[in-house]
Formats: sequence, structure tokens, C-alpha cells
Amino acid sequence: MGCKGSKSYDITVDYNGHRKQISGSLPEYNRLNEWIMEQYPGLRGHAITLTVNAFPLKSPKEYSYIAKSSDTMNITLEKVKSQVETNLGIVKLKDKQGKILATGFLINKLYVLLPKTAYFAKWGEKLSVMFPDDTEFDLINEKGAIEVGNFFIAVSLPREIVEFDPIMIGPLCNESEVIVATVFYYTAKMPVLQKYTGKFIIGKDHKISTDLILDQGSIGSPIVSQESILMGFYTEKNQAISSYSLSNELQLNKDLPQGTLHQVEPSGASILAPAFMSTTCYLDTPNKKVIYYCPQDTIKKVISNVDLLNGSSAIVCCYGIIVVGCNSDNTPSVWLFTETYSRKLPNTNQPHLFHSMAILSDDIFVISGTTPAVEMYNLKTNSWTLVLGLTKKRTMSTSISYNGIIYVFGGKRDTKCLRSALSYTNHSWNKLDIIFPVGIFCLGCLIVGDSVLIFGGETDEGKNKQTWRLALPSCMLNAENFYVSYNFGRFPVFYDFEEALVFSNDGALLRFDYEKQSFLTLSVDMEEIHITRE
Repeated sequence: MGCKGSKSYDITVDYNGHRKQISGSLPEYNRLNEWIMEQYPGLRGHAITLTVNAFPLKSPKEYSYIAKSSDTMNITLEKVKSQVETNLGIVKLKDKQGKILATGFLINKLYVLLPKTAYFAKWGEKLSVMFPDDTEFDLINEKGAIEVGNFFIAVSLPREIVEFDPIMIGPLCNESEVIVATVFYYTAKMPVLQKYTGKFIIGKDHKISTDLILDQGSIGSPIVSQESILMGFYTEKNQAISSYSLSNELQLNKDLPQGTLHQVEPSGASILAPAFMSTTCYLDTPNKKVIYYCPQDTIKKVISNVDLLNGSSAIVCCYGIIVVGCNSDNTPSVWLFTETYSRKLPNTNQPHLFHSMAILSDDIFVISGTTPAVEMYNLKTNSWTLVLGLTKKRTMSTSISYNGIIYVFGGKRDTKCLRSALSYTNHSWNKLDIIFPVGIFCLGCLIVGDSVLIFGGETDEGKNKQTWRLALPSCMLNAENFYVSYNFGRFPVFYDFEEALVFSNDGALLRFDYEKQSFLTLSVDMEEIHITRE
């Protein structure tokens, strides 16, 4: 192991209770990472974080700085978990050292598509594919591989995949058409599932115009419509091209089991249709308006004549903005809004106001409010189900989903401000082992790395002037040195690469800068749009 200096160190590395120790001169940062992968081969191909002497390590410089202050180093390892929630079978192709070679995707229950160049570059070596839930399969190069056109190869898996959905094939876009789609990808530097949603233009020769440039390891990344239909993919030259020829090749390939090829049937239209890209929104109930911010156009768009009471809430899914609350008759009202139309959806079983909302895959959860009830709306079946409710109602709380778990923070019960937090997993509610220093309601929260930033809102004594960071999954609560003087909790957060955007309850649009770790209020123009009422 390469050494740094002559000082002697005792280094203990811990991963999930499995400890390894080394002594002697301090290894270089890169060599330490190599040694960790040798000792913990199950971490190969994963992004990991290192906490050294209780200090989260962000760079090799910090590693050297800590080494100067102590001759004992206790290092804790954690996997970096993806914040992307999807049912689609997006895989990373790994070599035996765990290096990420490419991104691939499931096309039926038994086959994944992988880029030929990445697959054949390691011909004869042990390769594997790993799904977002860390399910991994070894591949045998000489067996079960079918060439599909000039770019891809279809590789069979040892068993059928039921945990994830394949990406559907066709129908295709026309030249010069603008589509809203999502790119799913892995990279060698950050081997966790990532995504980018934006507008793409189908150009001549089926090339796709986009500003997104991906790093090594992302070759083969699929561009997928909001209905999980393959629109295109990234090539080895970091170009995006339409799936026009690939769709034909897949459907005409005689070697592939066509009975299981996941195609879109003309009569198989979803109850909901694709809408627009991810965004954040605000309900101006006194003026009967839905306002959403379009990041691509840097403008607020306004939908008028919306009859909803104050206390209604909204969330953004792949089909549009879903608003849940009550109308002026104080009866339940649920609507879907897109840039081109609005549609009445089935009502909730009970009236909810001043509730919070969260989304898990295809399910939208409406949590308490003026009733202890919790209801779940399924996007595919277009129906509501009453799930296990809270023991007591909780109004003006805030909710967020992370790694398949819903978290609920603060809130109010009659005149009592709540200091507690809840989690929902495996169909049950549990109280988290944290207590806020003060009772707080109308608060906001957003995901930052592997933690939740909790901010804003009010206490018994007025505006809340504290901000906290909750580490997950350890649930360690730490105070931050800034505060936000707005109320939140009823509207969704939009996440981008460098920022997060959210509307306050009174309509202020705030930007959280990941690098600066601070909020900024944005002032942008508004444009009223006219939509069709279905």
C-alpha cells in the first residue's frame, strides 16, 4: 500500500458492523479506497461516503487535514443511495472490479439491452448487471446474447424480472417534434441511478438536440417519455439519437422472444396521458389560480378559474399537477392540471384540508389534515384507497418521501404545536426517535444528499427562527445557522442538479443552492395560459 509520510497510524474501517484494521504509514487517499474495495468486494460498483473521526469526508484534502490532527482514524462507510424513484428496470453494467461500463435497460422480463461497445470491450471477462434495488446478475458473454442493430445487444438474465417494469417500445416521435422526457443514467464517478427531465427536440437523421452531457459510464442511457416509452438513447460519442431504428430492429428481430417484448398497443392507452416536466407549483385559492414555475422557460404559468378552498394542497407527478382539497361547497375535490388541459379525478373518500402529500412510485398519499385519515391514489388504476390512518389528526405538517419511506414532520392539532415526526413504511406508521426543540407547523423540508433540511414555519411564539438537518437513516437531528421566514408544507419541491425550488404557502418562489447551502427568493414574470376543461 502506497504511503504518505513516516508517521504511524492505526486505521479502523467499519461497514455495517464489519470491521477491518490496518496500521503503519498513512495510505494515499486513492490507495485507501482501493484497499476498501479489496476488503469489502460487495461495495464494488457502488458510490460510498467516508466519515473519518465523525467528520463526513468530502475531498482528499480533508482526508489529509484530519490525518495531521490525529494518529488514529476511525472510518465509517455508507452506500450512497439514489434519490430517483422509478419502477423501470434501469441497470448498470459492471466489470469484475466494479467499474461502471455502461447503462442499460430492461425490454422484457428476461432481456436487458446493453451497448455493444461496452459489452464486447470486456469479452471473456466476468460482467454483471445491477438493478436500482442492488439485485445483481452475472452475465455469461457467450450465452444468451442477441445483437440488435448496430448499437445494442440483448442479453438474457438467469430469471424473469418481476420487481421492475420494462421500457415500452413505440410509438415514435416525428422529426422536429418537441418532447418532454427523462434520461435515466449511471456514471463511473457516481454509480447511483440519476435522472434528468427536460425538453428534447427530434431533429434530422433522428438525432436529438439536448444540452445534457453525460460522463463516462452513461453510454446506453435511455430517454423515456412520461408513459415509459423509449424515445431515444445516448451513444458512445455522447450524442442522443432517436429510438426510431432500434424500435424497428427490436420488433423485427426473429431471435428475440416476441411474445414477451414490451410494446405499446394502440388500444392500451393509460387513463392519464403524459403532461409536462417536473416543476413546483402554488395554489392561489383566494384568486382561484394554479401557478407553476417552468424552469426551462424561467416563467410562472397561471391557470385561472380554479374553485378550491384555502388549505388545499398539490403535488407534481409524471402526468401533471394533482390538486387535492375541497371546493367552495366544502366537498372533496381532486383535479389534474397540465399545460394543455384539466381533468376531474375521483374524489377522496373523506374531505382533507391543510394536509400534506407525498408520492411513492405510482401512488400519491394524502396525509391527515382535518381528518386522521390517510388515502392513497394510484395513478394507473385512477382510484383512491383508505390506508392505515394516523391515531390523531395532524394539520399543517410537511411530508417527504425518501428511499421508499414517507416522513412527516411537525404540524398542529387544534391549538397544540407538534414537536414529533413520523415515518410510513411497510404499511404502518411509526414515531421517529426525534423531538424538535419547539412545536412547529407550516414548516418545509427538502432532500439534500442523504439528509432532510427542515426549515420555516411557525411556533407558539411566532415565526420559527431555527433550521435543522436530519441525517438519514440514522435520524440524527442537528441545528443549522440560518432560518427562513416563510410558511411551507402544501406544495412540492422541484429538484435539479444544482438547486431545489419550492413555493411558500403565500406564493413566494424560493431557490435552495446546494453549493452555497442557502435560500434565495426569486422574482420571475407570469404568463396566463388557457387550457381545455375535460
